[in-house]
Amino acid sequence: MSLKKMTQDKLAQFTAENKLSVLLGVSVGLLIALLLIAYPVLAESDASSGEVEPVIYAQAFEMDGYQSDAQITLAEHAGRGVVLNFWASWCHPCREEMPALEAAWKKYENQGISFIGINSSDNKEQGQAFLEEYGVTYPNGIDAKSKVSELYQVIGLPSTWFIAPDGSVEKIVYGPLDMDALDAAISLILPGVNN
Repeated sequence: MSLKKMTQDKLAQFTAENKLSVLLGVSVGLLIALLLIAYPVLAESDASSGEVEPVIYAQAFEMDGYQSDAQITLAEHAGRGVVLNFWASWCHPCREEMPALEAAWKKYENQGISFIGINSSDNKEQGQAFLEEYGVTYPNGIDAKSKVSELYQVIGLPSTWFIAPDGSVEKIVYGPLDMDALDAAISLILPGVNN
């Protein structure tokens, strides 16, 4: 038998024996690639992972209001969705979002949504001038000693909490909001919709 014939026979035998190994290796590689592609989708689904997001409930508070001598409390808005916005008159992003907040208040006030503004670092006069400048009509209070800001662990201004009628916090936004962002977040807290 010639050397060339022996080499061809060995090659044919080697190839036949290893086809199964090669096929298995390619299959495992494809399976790994599929899992890597599908993992982000599976990880986002609470049902598929078996994990449940913790529920955070809004903390009760009371503070002096700007529009009246009465105290503003979260409890007086029980059963309604609440947009809780922390702001200050010196905060430029707070100034940017204030017209959208007022417009959203007017749009949703008769749909079971309450708005509460919390001036977290001005004196009462500065805050009052700010509210008048922007024509804000929804309830606002002054957090003179930062008690409510500390309770809600506010880390920057503006900060907005979206609280469902059952008191659960559905969304927290740090930074200014526009009308589209407000509509999307408020859709999460409309009474009887998602809660």
